[in-house]
Amino acid sequence: MSKSSDPDPKVDKVPTPIVDESEVEKLAEEDILREGIFTVHYPVCKPLLCEVSLTPTELIFEEYDESGYESDCDALQERFPLEDIYGLHVVERQNEEPSLPSVYLCIIFYTSALESDDNRKRASRILEISQSKELYLGNLEVAKDWSLDLEHLLKLKYPNLHNTPTVKSLPNRQSIEDIFNSLKTNGRVSDAGNGNTTQEASKIDLDFCSGTFSLVQSILFRRQLLVIVNPVSGQGKGENLYKDQISPVFEDCGISVNVITTEYSGHAAKFISAADLKKFDGIVAVGGDGLVNEVVNGLRTRSDSQQALHLPLGVVATGSGNGLARSIASYYGESQGYRNNPVLYSALAVARGCVSPVNLAEVSLDGRTSFSFLSVGWGLLSDIDIESEVLRAVGEVRFVIWSFVRLAKFRRYNAELSYIPNDASGSINSRVIINDEFVSVYSTCQSHIGSDMLFAKDAKPFDNTLHLTILPSSTGRFAAANFLFKLLRGYGQHTEVDPVKYVKVKEFTIRCKDKIQGTLTVDGEQVTGEEITVKLCDTPLYMYCME
Repeated sequence: MSKSSDPDPKVDKVPTPIVDESEVEKLAEEDILREGIFTVHYPVCKPLLCEVSLTPTELIFEEYDESGYESDCDALQERFPLEDIYGLHVVERQNEEPSLPSVYLCIIFYTSALESDDNRKRASRILEISQSKELYLGNLEVAKDWSLDLEHLLKLKYPNLHNTPTVKSLPNRQSIEDIFNSLKTNGRVSDAGNGNTTQEASKIDLDFCSGTFSLVQSILFRRQLLVIVNPVSGQGKGENLYKDQISPVFEDCGISVNVITTEYSGHAAKFISAADLKKFDGIVAVGGDGLVNEVVNGLRTRSDSQQALHLPLGVVATGSGNGLARSIASYYGESQGYRNNPVLYSALAVARGCVSPVNLAEVSLDGRTSFSFLSVGWGLLSDIDIESEVLRAVGEVRFVIWSFVRLAKFRRYNAELSYIPNDASGSINSRVIINDEFVSVYSTCQSHIGSDMLFAKDAKPFDNTLHLTILPSSTGRFAAANFLFKLLRGYGQHTEVDPVKYVKVKEFTIRCKDKIQGTLTVDGEQVTGEEITVKLCDTPLYMYCME
């Protein structure tokens, strides 16, 4: 088996044009749309001559035998699902002679295809395109054809890729055609930088084949994001998590970022409320649900709030409460990936750039309005959430530990609860009113309220429903313990415990003559007041997701 790093012109294949996009879905998964023979450079081994094939679902690398004879040795074959592509870049070989006509395409995957487990790992493959031995522009055309085909197929799989409702494209964002026209004009790949890759280049220089290649131009997923980092999230490691695990993913995808690190509680809300957001394609919160709450409410207080709320929001789960990130993973069938590595998964969801609407609720507390994307709670669950803050350093296990404390010191609280069922007309007559003691009242507009806590198993991203769970006065310590046990197991069976009541509602109100006793929370943050009303907003949040 030959392992040449220099393709023989006699075996070069001229790629055939890809079929029209409208025809791709009619093809079988194994149909070859484009193929060619290239030298492929790997990060940790010698280059190999490979036949590279593109199908409607995969990119296949197969070691090529120049002799034409069958070998007894097993040839290398790698099959990457197209959805595992996260970066596509024009790169250049450092110190290459200007007379050499090769063009290089680097494809970055985050894939489980190379491992026996389901964990995604980073892999890069650099195609050396030298099919035209004399003409740089000929090789550039081949690179453009492959790039366009990959982009078309990814857009077919992800129809809402980059589909941000009101966000304008960045002035410096280029189409694939523009990128390659620029390269043609400049005459060499090394002349084609657009001035926006400085931050990325140092990282990619190190990763691509031990510094042999450097980045010139990113092709897919190019966006500019505002990143808000809570440094005390992730058990105080939020800033390091961003630098070590999250930023490299964005760099791989060619995403430019402006990073703001919060310095105090409320900093994110204050900054977002006044920031110039016109130059950004989206906002990313690196932290827990509390940081996301600040960002959402900062957007809502802006003079241009209706437009700003259409700006996609991403969340990278580094906090002790990550209900929204976990819900988004659940909605799009990525629960296992999230459980394996929540930071990487949620960073990849942002990097992918698909956008989905999710529920948003309006909260009126004694006449003051705020907004909730996750939950509003009162009583037992909120007591556990807030009182366990003293154990924040141990992560989400704090909720389990404090459950025993609250069960030992069992409480009930008196108030008036009223709600309008989701299937009701919304008239006054359809409102249900309960004056009684309660162990807990808790609602969510997502599926999960924590990384391992499935609270509303029927919830959908934008189902216009508040999922309300009531533990009435008849709930004893044993029933409450059973409720908490099943909630913490994460299978959504807690609502089956007698006498727990679960109801889908349009809105609800908790009212008390004096200040509402017990702990009252909005998205995990403690609030106080005499009356709180929660109802769904007509305008959703737009969240980055995998598909």
